[in-house]
Amino acid sequence: MIITINKPIPKLNTLYRTNKFNHIYKSTKSKEFCDYIKQNYQQVHLFENNIIMKLDFYVNRDCDIDSMLKCLLDSFNEVIYKDDKQIYELNIKKHLVKSKNDVKTIVQINDLPND
Repeated sequence: MIITINKPIPKLNTLYRTNKFNHIYKSTKSKEFCDYIKQNYQQVHLFENNIIMKLDFYVNRDCDIDSMLKCLLDSFNEVIYKDDKQIYELNIKKHLVKSKNDVKTIVQINDLPND
């Protein structure tokens, strides 16, 4: 299965906030992205077995791959797969693009073949 996400993925440092009582909560940006994934991909396919995932991040500025990874993988929980612990193999590439209009993420997911 191949999914194209035409929305920038929030970076790790924008996912969580702390209130005055030092309680950690999901930021609005993080909730909005998770809602976007649920609304647009809920009916695609729910993988129940272990999977292989390939990610291609098309970004318009240099950034850390791992800062986008957490939000994306967590947003797929109970939408694309039951839990991100089902991921047994992960291949990630970053591509720099010139325009904000070209920012996207292409996700390819396949069942893990039986050994």
